[in-house]
Amino acid sequence: MKRWLLILTPLLLLTLLTGCGDTGSGGTSTGGDDAAHATSERTLIGDYDLPLYPGAVITQELGVSTTYTVDAKAAEVESWYDDTMSKEGWKSNQQWSDFGGQDQKTFFQGKQLENPDFGDRNVIIGIGTDSGGATQVALSPILNRYEGNE
Repeated sequence: MKRWLLILTPLLLLTLLTGCGDTGSGGTSTGGDDAAHATSERTLIGDYDLPLYPGAVITQELGVSTTYTVDAKAAEVESWYDDTMSKEGWKSNQQWSDFGGQDQKTFFQGKQLENPDFGDRNVIIGIGTDSGGATQVALSPILNRYEGNE
């Protein structure tokens, strides 16, 4: 895994959570054709079909990641993602860790790579509070392979 990817991904999550502002539950989607598509229980970001915290409302879409506002305490959302991701076959060798005011954790599926925190499919989930006090959830799949680079 390239070192720059490990550094860039948390910075992207921090930018997403701090840049969402106070959109609250009335936030708007800003994504285009490649934006996430969400149902009440699932969201599709690229080819990643991920569980979505109940009642989550999209506040920002960037094609490669999506941020949601949820009506729950951050600790409840973290616990829900731990349980739900585990039930769906996702693993993590990490605890939720504070990164600039948000908690984040990497989940993976498939064959474990050299870095024990990554597998064939990876997603970083960031959970924090925006300046208005609303709980924000950022879902960011991580690409670990590029076409022609295998």
